[in-house]
Amino acid sequence: MLNTVESRLADICLSSHPIHKKQIEWTTLKIEPLYVVVPGHHWLAIRSKVKDLEEEEFICFKKGYGLRYIFDEMCYFFSQLF
Repeated sequence: MLNTVESRLADICLSSHPIHKKQIEWTTLKIEPLYVVVPGHHWLAIRSKVKDLEEEEFICFKKGYGLRYIFDEMCYFFSQLF
């Protein structure tokens, strides 16, 4: 999709993450929450702190998917806090 904007075949592209390239301008349209989903009997079901997720394993999208980029950025951000 981005290459069609860069080659001027399209005027606009919607993306799930920012695109940092020369000649490309972007703006945030909406910020949406992400949720941790666990079974009701899971020990995290009664927790509410991000730090509690530090040692957990996740099932996530493959690299290249927009939500994977967002997830990786979020993990990096929280890793810097603790």
